[in-house]
Amino acid sequence: QKLQKLCVTVWVESSENEDETESVRMILSGANGIITDNRAQTEKSFTKFFDENSITRTMWIIGHRGIALAPENTIESAKLAAEKGADIIENDIFLTKDNVLVVMHDDSPYRTTNGPDEYLWNLTYDELLQFNVDTKPDEYPNCKIPRLEDYFITFKDTDTNIFIEIKGYDPEIIPHLKELIDKYDIADQVSTISFRETQIALTNEQIPY
Repeated sequence: QKLQKLCVTVWVESSENEDETESVRMILSGANGIITDNRAQTEKSFTKFFDENSITRTMWIIGHRGIALAPENTIESAKLAAEKGADIIENDIFLTKDNVLVVMHDDSPYRTTNGPDEYLWNLTYDELLQFNVDTKPDEYPNCKIPRLEDYFITFKDTDTNIFIEIKGYDPEIIPHLKELIDKYDIADQVSTISFRETQIALTNEQIPY
């Protein structure tokens, strides 16, 4: 379960003499898949002992940008998601002008804050702190754009994992991300994801653990 919570796909392999007991054991192991030379035996055991559409491994609840009950990609939203049962919190990161990793989905603070339509990498973190995340101003009047570091401080040594989506193209994001992961010794609670092929390659190279 711990490996799968970190986005590691786990498979099990049967022995040459797979029997019913082994088939059931593999099905109940929680693995993502089974490698077997005796598919008929595995399928027979599944249909014999399990109802149709049975779920045999843990389903993780992921708070996408936190929870919609609070402003997205804020500490308030992340904490509320965890309180309501999320196993994993997903967020998005960019690097500011002064090399601070901040959590925001868009490359500009314009949509979710009272800030300008300006790229995040052209603003310092102190400048970003002048703005409020104002998507839910009545319930959360003083929300601020958080640093990724704030997530690490909040969730370190808890049961909550963090999925970090690397949004920007800036290659300098990766060494700063590694520095933070190492500083808080939080690699066992963190997974990184990205739609940027270059960022994936750099992450594999610089943060291989």
